[in-house]
Amino acid sequence: MKLVYFIFMQINTTIIMFTKFCFAVLLLVCTMGCNDSNKKEGNSKLSTAKKKEDAVADSYTTDTLYQNAPALLTDVTASVNLQELLAQNWILDDDKAELDLATDEGIEMPIRSFSMATDFTLVKNVRNAMETGTWKFDADKKIITFKYAEGGSDVYKLRALAADEMKLTNVGIGSETVLTFVSDGKKYKNKTDDPFYIANNRWRMQPDAAENDAAIKERLKQNLHFFILYYRDAVARRAGAVSFYGLPSCLQWYAGQINLQNKKTLSKKWKECFYNEAQALKAYALMEVVIGKNIKWPSGKTNWLKKNLSALEQMYTYL
Repeated sequence: MKLVYFIFMQINTTIIMFTKFCFAVLLLVCTMGCNDSNKKEGNSKLSTAKKKEDAVADSYTTDTLYQNAPALLTDVTASVNLQELLAQNWILDDDKAELDLATDEGIEMPIRSFSMATDFTLVKNVRNAMETGTWKFDADKKIITFKYAEGGSDVYKLRALAADEMKLTNVGIGSETVLTFVSDGKKYKNKTDDPFYIANNRWRMQPDAAENDAAIKERLKQNLHFFILYYRDAVARRAGAVSFYGLPSCLQWYAGQINLQNKKTLSKKWKECFYNEAQALKAYALMEVVIGKNIKWPSGKTNWLKKNLSALEQMYTYL
């Protein structure tokens, strides 16, 4: 009886191991299929994590294109000046992981952030319903006050601060919840190099009246300038993953390729940067001409971020 039981258990174990093996193979096939599908779709969020060993960190050193980009940044990890530490781009820690998964299709995901500049200007939630304004810090009371251009304000108690972490409580609404925001402890020596600086996002503010052709062209040019800065920022920070979620554009971003969005399915958020849809379509027509120009893409093993950046800089000169 014991022998029969032993044989039965051996057979049962073999079946379980075989089942797990089949499941693992099936999961691998499905994952590869999903990766291929995502690659073909080329949606507005690109992650370089898919081939890290040869597509991200190492490739930053395989060419000399934009090799001086990191020099635009300064490291503030050694600073003890609270005001200097505050003037960075902060993202809610809970939302940082969500950003890697977010796409511009379906329900909008909240990506809460504060971009605080050294001139005390502010851009809040740059990937969602963006707000602009100013910030002020009371060092004695450890209170940060945000005032918004369209009215309203937020008041936060600073609970803790390091170069790469900021803990706040929204005392303006009587909350006791501690919110943790994170950064990489680096900021631009020249604030105008920061893509999230307020002056680099004015093209997103919908005009109150119809604009002439020159103003529409300028708005489109500022839109391209923003993405040039955004790509430069990714290169300067040696980004391992880059998300375009929530950043308005009429372009589709691929690894080493830039295409126009389909005219019939243009991003609503991008169209809302203009006075109306008709004016947005005028800008689209301008971009259609620009993207049809003879763009010289860098060859060889150049990092895809650098390839796209080079192409964008050329497009900018054609406007």
